[in-house]
Amino acid sequence: MKQEEKIAETYLNQLGVGAAKYEPDGNIPPDFSLDSKIGVEVRRLNENYFAGNQPKGLEELSIPLQKSFEKVLASYDPHFDGTSYLVGIMYDRPLPGNAKSTIKDMHQALDSFLDSPRKTPVELKVNGKIWFTIHPSRPVPGRVFRPAIYSDDDSGGMVTQLYVRNISHCIQEKVQKVSLYLPRYQEWWLLLVDAIGAWQLEPEEVQQIRSAITSIGCFRKALIIDYSGKNCLLQV
Repeated sequence: MKQEEKIAETYLNQLGVGAAKYEPDGNIPPDFSLDSKIGVEVRRLNENYFAGNQPKGLEELSIPLQKSFEKVLASYDPHFDGTSYLVGIMYDRPLPGNAKSTIKDMHQALDSFLDSPRKTPVELKVNGKIWFTIHPSRPVPGRVFRPAIYSDDDSGGMVTQLYVRNISHCIQEKVQKVSLYLPRYQEWWLLLVDAIGAWQLEPEEVQQIRSAITSIGCFRKALIIDYSGKNCLLQV
């Protein structure tokens, strides 16, 4: 069971509709059933990158990029000379080249910095989509470069627009997934576990989001819950 499904199970079991049964029909929709009458599909509500034909979760790029970034920084540890620096990374999509060429670009930027007079703070262009910011740091034995802030330029935006766009994407995705199985249950719910959630939605924002989402397809209701599995942030 995925983390968002565990969170959904906690929420569903507190509704008093009956025990949530996980994958009642096996490895096909729904993810849960309630009282054998309600089929519930679950999805993580995350930010997506919508350029191109296929939307992608922002973390599909950010997680591997951050791992490569940290690996590159650590590769300089054997060259510690008594001075340490904090390095932040800023990026947007789509990245040029592939992972190998990105790592090479990162090394070239840091090598250039080390071979220069090392004035800080400084912003370094890694390639057309990635930049480093380098700041002085207290000396940390064995660490030349320490990771600092990560800044994804494709992340964020107005809160209501961010939620509306990504909720709508999740609805469309799940409508297609359950379409063949609708007759199995009297009604269907969509439960989205909020992984965007850097904000406490204000009542007027909740109303704006509800008003902007004009269709939830075959679902009787769409529920967005927080990551504790205890609170419903909004219902469409």
